[in-house]
Amino acid sequence: MLLLTIAGIVGCEDILGVDDIPKRWEAKLTFRNNSDSLICFATGGSVDRQASDPCDEVGPRKKTVWRPTCGYGDEAEYGHLTVVLNVRSDGREIYKRRETCRFWEDAGAVITIEGRGEELRVEDNLPDPTRVP
Repeated sequence: MLLLTIAGIVGCEDILGVDDIPKRWEAKLTFRNNSDSLICFATGGSVDRQASDPCDEVGPRKKTVWRPTCGYGDEAEYGHLTVVLNVRSDGREIYKRRETCRFWEDAGAVITIEGRGEELRVEDNLPDPTRVP
């Protein structure tokens, strides 16, 4: 069965051609949580979450790499992806940024969370959006 599947995949590439397969646009985001708080991360517009809602997490004093997919093909390149961080314990939003998928993919974003309790600070290595042409 595995041999048939591999043969089928090779056959599809021969019919379509490698250049006909649409590019997969995927962002790479690294979260460095240097705080004592558990942080939730998500994509989307307004993320109004409660502390009890399930979420993807980056633990205290941990690093997580996340690769959300924006889609396939030319339209996905200029589609927007919003990254939102919330404090797990109270749902408080501490970071939100909306950029094109191309921007996120090219940027190699590193988002760092520092501090304790109410004094959390978030910094990223991304250019100021007002300076981006």
